[in-house]
Amino acid sequence: MMKLTTDEKQSFIGPALVGCTLGVLVAFAQFAFASEYAPHGEGEWSAVAIDAAVGFAMSVAGSVGVLAVLPMLARRAFAKDSEDV
Repeated sequence: MMKLTTDEKQSFIGPALVGCTLGVLVAFAQFAFASEYAPHGEGEWSAVAIDAAVGFAMSVAGSVGVLAVLPMLARRAFAKDSEDV
């Protein structure tokens, strides 16, 4: 398992907040699209809620992956001294 430095742990906060913000927008868009264009029926809102939750989770995971994990891995891969990491 990879140990994270204090700086690396703190670098996850910003991308997580960006992901949460985008996730909320994706979830609201999913609910708005379903309420406007989808045919209404019984039990449909549970499927919409699951879609919105998956969209939220994917937004958070994607933003943390792209904005936090990839730069951290690139920094570790290209570090010339193992003491710099």
